[in-house]
Amino acid sequence: MNEYNKMFDHHWSLYQKILQHNYMGHDQIYSVLEDDLITLAQAPFSFLDIGCGDAQTIKSRLKNTAINTYTGIDLSADALANAEQILAPLHIQTHLINNDFEHALADLVTQNTQFDVIFSGFALHHLAPEQRIHTFQNIYQLLDKGGCFYLIDVYPYRDEPRDKYLDRYLAKPMTDWNELSDTEKSILNDHVRSSDFPACKDTLIEIATESGFESIRCLFEDDEHANILMAFTK
Repeated sequence: MNEYNKMFDHHWSLYQKILQHNYMGHDQIYSVLEDDLITLAQAPFSFLDIGCGDAQTIKSRLKNTAINTYTGIDLSADALANAEQILAPLHIQTHLINNDFEHALADLVTQNTQFDVIFSGFALHHLAPEQRIHTFQNIYQLLDKGGCFYLIDVYPYRDEPRDKYLDRYLAKPMTDWNELSDTEKSILNDHVRSSDFPACKDTLIEIATESGFESIRCLFEDDEHANILMAFTK
């Protein structure tokens, strides 16, 4: 975990710059998420955030909702320390878990923990296909009946080879993200090429259906940024 903390510290300022300039389209896709949360979850709800990081982006989208408890999972202790401070103004019960997705979710399943809403933003594309399937299965078990899993992530086209996707996805950062230095662009390029294994929309639908989800909605597709927002209801 110490190595992961170092990576978070090293990349944190880069990610802040990406957020500041909305290079990944966070403003648009998180706005759609907020609207759906306000509409569908009007009663007080519990919220699980998988790969929460410092919770900065999601916090601003939760302040107008009926959330009453927040649980966040992340491998970086430094990120969670920041998240604790960032979430404090919401004045809700907060539980932060310093562990990887698979072990943390498995532990919560063993504890028979249930959530009304589960969310993951730009995190599950780091999982291998088998891990992604297992994660969806655990998420299904952790949801209360009628609960919803919201997924924001990058996505390739159907049948698009990974190398083609990576070239397409990285073309815009390398040419248009002008506020990033050459060093920062190099860090981003290395990270994406080594760590990103996203699934296309059809694959996500197939995995969710096989996991037992009864309703699947695609709330937003941003082809410019290769971002997708999907909602899976139990």
